Amino acid sequence: GSDNADALWELGQFISNATEPLYVIFPHGTSLVGSQEFAGVYGLGYSYRPSYQSRLWSDPSAMGWFSVSQTSQKIILDMSGWTLKLNDGLKVGAYNPATGNIAPDVVSETPDANYLASTGYLIKIYLAPNVEIKNGVTDGNLANLQWGGKYGNTGYQVHAYNMWVNQSEGFQIVRHTFKNSAVDGLHMQAVGERSFLDVIPN
Repeated sequence: GSDNADALWELGQFISNATEPLYVIFPHGTSLVGSQEFAGVYGLGYSYRPSYQSRLWSDPSAMGWFSVSQTSQKIILDMSGWTLKLNDGLKVGAYNPATGNIAPDVVSETPDANYLASTGYLIKIYLAPNVEIKNGVTDGNLANLQWGGKYGNTGYQVHAYNMWVNQSEGFQIVRHTFKNSAVDGLHMQAVGERSFLDVIPN
């Protein structure tokens, strides 16, 4: 019921650096994450960006509110009874990077990234092929997001995902519930050509 961003960062770093297999049991209840930096003030790009981006990451592709990355260890994440939820009031869409105010629509194939406001990724799995997630819920808290102008020609340029799995063939997820995502509940990204028929058996 409180913001657990620091604890989840530390847990993710510990798991990612594990030297032996782990079975991690999450507590029952709801963990909240999500604060944003007004990046225009700091010259960081993006009008509002997830504050986890200011942490020290070994690889930018590993960034997320809860991240397991760059490990070949067998990791089982038992999330039974646990929900990871975005805080109220996070900004999504196009905002003016100088004033922080809602911006007119920034709609094109390559819109100006300085206007992007995003909530990021609730869970990121990157280069971690032996991770298994059991049960649990991710909640993007769609009803309590704040919306700026339209951003991108389809809206999919906005980083607002419940879970992004990148280059982790072998990853398994069972009975997880994806709720209220502004973009995708689950995005699976692999190297090489894939089809729906590949994803189900593999």
